[in-house]
Amino acid sequence: MRIKCVKGDFSIRIFAGTHVVVFGFDIKEFSNLLNDLAGFSIMKNNKWMQNPKAGKNSKDEPIKAFQWMDLQCEPGQKIEYKVIMMHEKINVDSNNNKEEEVNVEYVKGIEMDILVSMEQQLNENTQKKHAIAFNRATAGSQSYARKFGYVEERKLTNGLESYKRSLEDTLKTLEKMSKESKEYLSRGLEESVFDFINLAKNESFSIKGCFYEFRYEQFIKALIKAKEERNIGLHVIYDGKLDENEEAIQKHCQGHHNIIHNCLIKRLNCGGIFHNKFMVLLYEGHPIAIWFGSMNITESAIYGHANVGHVIQDSNIAEAYNHYWQVLAEDPDVSTLKRWVMKTTPDIPIGTLPSQSLTPIFSPRDSSHMLKYYCWLASKAKESVYLTAAFGVNKTLSNYIFGNESTHQCRYLISERRKLNEQVLGSSSNRIAFGCCLNNEQLTGLNRHVKYVHTKMMLIDPLSENPITITGSANFSDASQVKNDENMCIIVGETTVADIYFTEYWRFFKHWYYRSQVKNYISVEKNIGRKWHDRYYVKNSFEARQRLQMGGHPANLSLASQDSLDGSIQQGVVIPEEETLPNRLKKLETHVANHGPRIDDLESMIRDIHSMLKLKHDIEHSKEYLDMVKKPLDDDETST
Repeated sequence: MRIKCVKGDFSIRIFAGTHVVVFGFDIKEFSNLLNDLAGFSIMKNNKWMQNPKAGKNSKDEPIKAFQWMDLQCEPGQKIEYKVIMMHEKINVDSNNNKEEEVNVEYVKGIEMDILVSMEQQLNENTQKKHAIAFNRATAGSQSYARKFGYVEERKLTNGLESYKRSLEDTLKTLEKMSKESKEYLSRGLEESVFDFINLAKNESFSIKGCFYEFRYEQFIKALIKAKEERNIGLHVIYDGKLDENEEAIQKHCQGHHNIIHNCLIKRLNCGGIFHNKFMVLLYEGHPIAIWFGSMNITESAIYGHANVGHVIQDSNIAEAYNHYWQVLAEDPDVSTLKRWVMKTTPDIPIGTLPSQSLTPIFSPRDSSHMLKYYCWLASKAKESVYLTAAFGVNKTLSNYIFGNESTHQCRYLISERRKLNEQVLGSSSNRIAFGCCLNNEQLTGLNRHVKYVHTKMMLIDPLSENPITITGSANFSDASQVKNDENMCIIVGETTVADIYFTEYWRFFKHWYYRSQVKNYISVEKNIGRKWHDRYYVKNSFEARQRLQMGGHPANLSLASQDSLDGSIQQGVVIPEEETLPNRLKKLETHVANHGPRIDDLESMIRDIHSMLKLKHDIEHSKEYLDMVKKPLDDDETST
């Protein structure tokens, strides 16, 4: 869910997923509220929230940032927040001719009460179109160390001889991990997969699965149980080239020969990697839902690197995946499969948007055209682009998305690998986080190749009213397009989906961004100007764009209300003082006359002059604009 709140010159935007709430704050430029601004104090259900940088609660040390997030949330939970703008009051004590003592006191300013309802994950009572689960993926963290200590991380080597030793080490590692630590790391991802299997309640249902890595014991046993106890239809295609799959099947299906001989299908003729991970749920032979995403059927995918499982309850998308499954079940060669794929999910021409809200894209394909298409979509982003890259950034993406400067986009990249194009590293429009741990942190050691980032997702303008979410099994690479068996889905206009993906992405990004700075993989951001908030108001700076995108105050708003997911609860309507363009110009002139530019450099002065000239032009040449700001705006006009 998403909420927008406005009181005078202060605005908040809230984005709530399943486990994370992200807050974006904004104060209008040149507002008197910026004078002596100390930050923001936040209460959750009548308890003060922490300022993590200060190590104190936010009442005693306000949060000095225009973004904040709450990670301690549960699916379906209703939360009451209170956000308080805090200002500094300086007290000087000069009693008995002693040296003056200067004390800083925090004084409350504008307060806002906000009710947030978290999104649900999948359960038997869930009838929502989308249900999405991310694992925690941050065993290398201070909180995990405090809760569970460390499991000794094993040293992995490549080669077939090391594989059996690797399996033995994995089993030892899992034995050392407690049930509580596994639940903490899974964070609902494992449970959501089992919940999807449990949607097949009786013999009227069937499940068709398609998996690259297929060896997690509990998952295989859940399928066997559904087949033998509820008599569901069951067929699973798996990569028959992986020895570990064969060993796991022989071990976990022991005594269930009917499953091995009648329910399991080997995929052998794949040109690259049989990289799919999806299930189709059918009722009386009709596809009704899919589960898909980046999660392989392994322990390491659940308790290790970052992954997502996504359920879509939609007959059209389920029908498309079912057709793909039926073709794969015949184990076609590459050329045969490519012909079917291109006929069924043809390339989308650059310059056109997808024709529907859910568009499946299957591989292998004739070319990497869709990779260029994703780049075109990202290049048209009005606000922001978010990407995860498990194996580095493809050259096409480097050149067309991250390799150039932008005056309006904020671009975020989470990368497993630190070797990136110099253009990507050097662009001021990019912020990059590398998967890493602090020196006193340690991973579980379950992952062999990709230790941190395994999700494959691109978010384009996720905070807008028409977000685009691209997600599935395929890395953004040429091989995923033309060689591998893969599936992706382009999701357009689904704000609930965007909210969940964005809040989880932001959690991952902030976690690894801080560690990347500490490890000197990226430069540490420095404040500009005299006050902590000055850097958020440098024209066209990344921080200014970020502030406007995440918390942006709707300029000249004369009537603002808070939206709530719970329709029975509406916060009070706030009517700020009427503000016309002449008043804004007068306020600007007064501010510059009394205080001078906030940032004593040429760029700030040019920005101030530019703003004054623009306002003067609006006053002299746009009577219609003056008339418009005097009336309330509709929902479309107030959206940021």
